[in-house]
Amino acid sequence: MFKDFGEWAVSPASATPDWVKAVGGIAYHQGEADMYAAIRAGHFDADAFFRVIGGDVVAAATDFSEIQGAGHFIGYSGEGSADMVAEFHAWMDNPDPARRFVWDGEAVRRHCPSRTEMRAAALERINAEHATLLGRLTGNATSEERDTWKAKDEAALAFEAGTATPGQSEMLTAEADGAGIPVARLVQIILANAAKFQILTGQAAGVRAKAKAAVKAATRSKVPMREVAPAIEAALSQMSKDAAALLEGAGG
Repeated sequence: MFKDFGEWAVSPASATPDWVKAVGGIAYHQGEADMYAAIRAGHFDADAFFRVIGGDVVAAATDFSEIQGAGHFIGYSGEGSADMVAEFHAWMDNPDPARRFVWDGEAVRRHCPSRTEMRAAALERINAEHATLLGRLTGNATSEERDTWKAKDEAALAFEAGTATPGQSEMLTAEADGAGIPVARLVQIILANAAKFQILTGQAAGVRAKAKAAVKAATRSKVPMREVAPAIEAALSQMSKDAAALLEGAGG
């Protein structure tokens, strides 16, 4: 009944991964206008639709009208189709680029990431968690505020050494007057905070370095592929624990 659709692709059951075999392995793909026209004409009634751009699935629904837009479309019919849509939506709640959904020309399936892709995705997550950790350690100070710290540290050191420039002295005096404290007291606060920040940033860097080393070890070629993902998750979980311990120790 589908021979009139010309270029529509049919995926044999053997080409589908385990998680979609219940669908029966039949897929149809075409541009939006042709897909919509075929549905309206009653030529077929798919149970699940996927919108694809550049090979990546970007939307999924059991109702084609919910995902219309740019790209081309895949329609699946049969038992298990709705489960595919549900899996895609679950992934969208916490997307992992390394395990995205793709159309490979034969079927919609989970992308099987290489070691390199898994490593890159994990290192990106580590950098993001490190940035979050630094933010919390600094009381979520803005980047603009942090940009002033170096100048204030240098001014405080110069004040203690008796070598402060007129500009440095004026800067310290203005802030001390605003806070209602002597300049000498402000200098003590600045230097104490600077010392604490140096220690904390070093510890945060250690947390990140430990996690990166674990991820790199987990993705080495000698590690069996089936063990890579669990090892990466273990490294990321440990980083979260180390970050929490550091925050607790810092009173954050």
